[in-house]
Amino acid sequence: MMRKDKKKHGENKIILFALGIIFLIWGIIAIANSLMTEPAQILWFCYLGLVLIGIGIFMGNGGLIGSQIAILGIPLIFWDIDFIYRAVSGLSLLGITDYFLVNRPILSQLISAQHLFTLPLALYALYLVKVKKTDFWKISIAEVIALFFASYLFSKPESNINCVFRSCVNVDIGLPYKIEWFLVFFVLIIVSNFILSKMKFLFKKK
Repeated sequence: MMRKDKKKHGENKIILFALGIIFLIWGIIAIANSLMTEPAQILWFCYLGLVLIGIGIFMGNGGLIGSQIAILGIPLIFWDIDFIYRAVSGLSLLGITDYFLVNRPILSQLISAQHLFTLPLALYALYLVKVKKTDFWKISIAEVIALFFASYLFSKPESNINCVFRSCVNVDIGLPYKIEWFLVFFVLIIVSNFILSKMKFLFKKK
């Protein structure tokens, strides 16, 4: 039994190392490409999320990984649904991925492809690393607030980094947009955190 446990532990370490490398390399490539084209794009949640998930994997910090899933999880699900619908039907559903089929450099397309694997691989990494507490939403909230102001101050409205200047989807609930932005992200984080907290297999046994 101990030999099997050791073998499984060793296999898990190899898998985590591979996942950490994937996230870090993809994130670094995304940031490097942004610096060469439009530096403000390094502020995208998904680019920073790739790097932080990679760091969380190598540190064995499930809270850091969970905090990124709490921010990115639901938006990534909508991105994937929109992408798959457009790929199958040729029609735009939510308009989120319309940019993907525009004539863009291959490297930019490859970087955007991370939207398809980030959530499942991050969840698998969290399953292997495990997390102690469910309060990683605090990290998520702090990160969202910091990146809103950074995006608003250091990027251009036409780039609409992190959708801080206008909605990235055709949804309007009738409130001033900045209030809508924070409200939507806070709700997404709390809902994601709640869902993750119910996945008992992600947590360390007491």
